[in-house]
Amino acid sequence: MERLARTAGHRKTAPVLSLVFLSLFFGGILLASPRLEGKTDSERKGSVLINEICSWNETVCRDANERFSDYIELYNASQEEISIEGWHLSDDENLTEKCRLEGNLLPGEHRIVWADGEGETSDAVAFKIRSKGETVFLTDDGGNLVDGVQVPDLEADTVYARVQDGEEIWERMEPSPGEDNGLYAILRRKTLEAPVFSMKSGFYDQPFLLELAAGNHETIYYTMDGSEPTEDSAVYEQEILIADASSRPNVYNSVRNVVEWWKSYKPSEKLVDKAVIIRAVAMDDQMNTSEVVTATYFVGQKKYEDVKVMSLVAEPEELFGENGIYVTGAEYDAWYLSDGPEEEAPLPNFRQKGREWEAEGNVQMFESGQEVMNQPFGMRIQGTSTRGDIKKRFKIYAREEYGGSAYFDYEIFGKRSHSLAIRAGFLDAFGADLVEDRAIAVQRTQKVIVFLNGEYWYETYLREKYDKYYLQETYGVDANNVVIIKDGNCVEGEEAYVEEYQKVLDRLREDDDPDPTESYELLNEMIDMQSYIDFLCANIYLCNMDVTQNANYMLWRTMKDDGTEYGDGKWRWMLYDVDCAEWLGPEDYGVDSLQKIIFFPQGRFENGRTPMKEHSFLKALRHDDRFRQQFVMSFLDMVNTNFAEDRVEKKLKEWGEDLTWNDGFFAERSEYIVPNIAEAFHLSGVLEEVRLEINDADAGYVKVNACVPDLSGGSWTGSYFIDYPVTFEAVAAKGYYFAGWEGDRTTDEKSIYADLKEGSVYLKAVFEKE
Repeated sequence: MERLARTAGHRKTAPVLSLVFLSLFFGGILLASPRLEGKTDSERKGSVLINEICSWNETVCRDANERFSDYIELYNASQEEISIEGWHLSDDENLTEKCRLEGNLLPGEHRIVWADGEGETSDAVAFKIRSKGETVFLTDDGGNLVDGVQVPDLEADTVYARVQDGEEIWERMEPSPGEDNGLYAILRRKTLEAPVFSMKSGFYDQPFLLELAAGNHETIYYTMDGSEPTEDSAVYEQEILIADASSRPNVYNSVRNVVEWWKSYKPSEKLVDKAVIIRAVAMDDQMNTSEVVTATYFVGQKKYEDVKVMSLVAEPEELFGENGIYVTGAEYDAWYLSDGPEEEAPLPNFRQKGREWEAEGNVQMFESGQEVMNQPFGMRIQGTSTRGDIKKRFKIYAREEYGGSAYFDYEIFGKRSHSLAIRAGFLDAFGADLVEDRAIAVQRTQKVIVFLNGEYWYETYLREKYDKYYLQETYGVDANNVVIIKDGNCVEGEEAYVEEYQKVLDRLREDDDPDPTESYELLNEMIDMQSYIDFLCANIYLCNMDVTQNANYMLWRTMKDDGTEYGDGKWRWMLYDVDCAEWLGPEDYGVDSLQKIIFFPQGRFENGRTPMKEHSFLKALRHDDRFRQQFVMSFLDMVNTNFAEDRVEKKLKEWGEDLTWNDGFFAERSEYIVPNIAEAFHLSGVLEEVRLEINDADAGYVKVNACVPDLSGGSWTGSYFIDYPVTFEAVAAKGYYFAGWEGDRTTDEKSIYADLKEGSVYLKAVFEKE
C-alpha cells in the first residue's frame, strides 16, 4: 500500500454494523469517553480499547521468543490505572473467554498482546489472526463485551488501527506498536489500474518521448531516482524525454559511507554507464491508488544487449539513507566521527542481518535485449567479510506480500526460484557447474551485469540460493517438510532433528578410535552415503581448505518420510563457497587437501582447523571396507569425468575463460591428488585404463560406478586403481534395447564388472532399435 499523509477528509468510521450487532449480542459497552471522573465501573472499563491489530507481521517487531508474531494493541484511554485481571481476548464469539489477560494498564498505556497461537506467556494469547480478516473480541472479568473489531484483510507489515489513539475512526495504517497511532500514516487501497507506458523497457538507439496514461479523474505521479512515487512526487503533465543519462554525475556510486573507513575513502569520479528509471503510480481523490509500475530504459547502450542484465531499483533512503542497508548508518557514523573507543563501535547497517534489513523494490531482467522479468522483490546485503566491500553483493527474494508470488516470474535456471544470490566468486560458480550431476546440491550460476537505481554497478554472478523452496523445486519434496543445517546451525525446519544429528556427531568426535563397522551401519541409516562422499571428493579435488563441520558446511533432510526418492529422511549435502582455491598459487596444485592443512596468504587457517581426514564422519568411516571402496571409486569417477581436462577446457570456454585460468590449476591437479588418495587409503597406487565405446550415443548410455561418462563422441577413457573392480551398467533410451557387450567381455547382461588386476579393459556397449 502507498503511504499517504493523513487528512481529516480521508477518515472513515469503524465497521458500525458489526459493532452494533456485537453490542446487542453481548450487552457490553463498545466505546467510552476517556474521561472517567464520575463514571461507573462499567464505563471505566470501557476506556480500555483495542487500538491496533497486525495480522501479518513480517518485520514490524519481535516477541520475547524473537518471532514475528501477530499482535493486538490495547490502549487505556483514561486518566486512571485500570485492572485487566481476568479479562479475555478471543477470535471466537462463541468462546469469548478464550485467552485470559493479567495485570493493570496505566493511564495512556499501550499494551502489546502477542497472538502467537500458543499463549504460553502472560503477554500472549493462544490464537492467531487471519490475514484475510476476522473479528477480535475483548471482554471484561464479568464476561461483558468491552470492545470488538472486525479486522479486514491486511497486507504484510500493515495494521488496522484507530487513526488517533482511542478514537472511533479506523484505517489500514503503518504499524505503530506501543506508540501514538497519530504519528503514523494511513495507507491507500490499491484498486486502480496501473499507468500504461507508451514504450516498453529495453534498449533503444535514439532518445524518445515517453507517454504515460491512466483512467479519467486519476493523477499520475512519477520518479526518476528509483524512489517509490507518492502524491509528493512529480505530477505527469507532459511527455518525458528518455535519453542516455551516462554523462550525468554519479549519484549512488559517489556515496562515501559504504565502508567503515569512509573518512579516507574517495569514490571514483569516473562516470559510469547509466539507464533511465521511471516509476509511476495512479491515484484518485478517493484514497485509491494503483500498483507502482517500474521501467528501465537503456539508450545508446548496445554493448549490454547481448548479455544478461539485471536492473535493481529500490527506495534510495532504504539503501543509502541513515537507516539504509548499504551504508554504515547514523549510529555508526556518530561513533566514527566522535573517534569513540573501538570496543564501543556500533554494528554498521550493512553488517546487520535478518528480515528487518530487507529493502523492498523492483527487479527487471533482460536477455538478448528483451525484458524477461519485471516484478517487486526484496533485497538484502549478501556475504560475510564482503559486506565491508565498496561494491556489495545482494540476496534477492520474491514474496507474496511484494508481488503476489513467492517465486520469481522467470525460470532463470529452468525451474522456479524463491530467492537468488548476486555475488562474486568464479571458482565457486565453476566448481558447482563441474559437479552438478553428482549426488550433492549445487547452486547453478549465470554471469550478469547489474545496474542499481539506474547506475552501472558491476559484472558478477547470479546464483541459486539454498532454502526450503530450492529443495522443493530441485528434489520434489515439500518445502514445509525439510530441515537445513548451515555451519552447525538449524536455519530451516525443527531444531529437534538438528539436535539428533549433533548428538551423533559429538559422539563420534569424542571417540578417539570408533569402530568402523558400527560407524558405517549407524551412518548409512542416517545419511545418504553417496552424497556425503561426493561432497568430500569435490572439496578435496578443488582444494577447498575452508570447509569444516561448522564452516561452509550445509546439509538437509526431510523431517518425515514422504515415500519419494529424496524424502527418506536421510541427510544430504549441499556444496557452497569453494572460492578458497582461488587463493592457491602454482606450488599448491599438489596440496594433499585430505590429510594436510596449508597456510593461506590471509592467514585464515592458522588456528582451530583440522585436516579433512579428521572430520568426525570421515574419521569414523575411512577404515570400513565398504566406505573405502565407494569413496575411492567415486573420487576416480570424478577425476575421469567431472574434472577431466578436455571437459574442464570445454566448460571454461563456455564461461569465457581458458585452461590457463588460475595458473592452470585444473591442468595439473589430478597428477598430484590421485597419488595422495592412494597413500591415504593404503592402495597399490597402480592405475589401469578403462576404454569404453558405444555403437550409437543416442540409443542409450553407460553408467560406470557412480558416474555417466560422456560418450557423445563414441568413446571415453578413464583410469582406475587396480585395488577395486569397476562396475558397468548399460541403460537403453526409449525405443531401444541393450543388445550386449563386445570387447574383453561378451555378454548380454546389462550390469557387469571388470577386475583391473589383470590389466586394462576395453568394452563396447551395443544398443539396437526395438
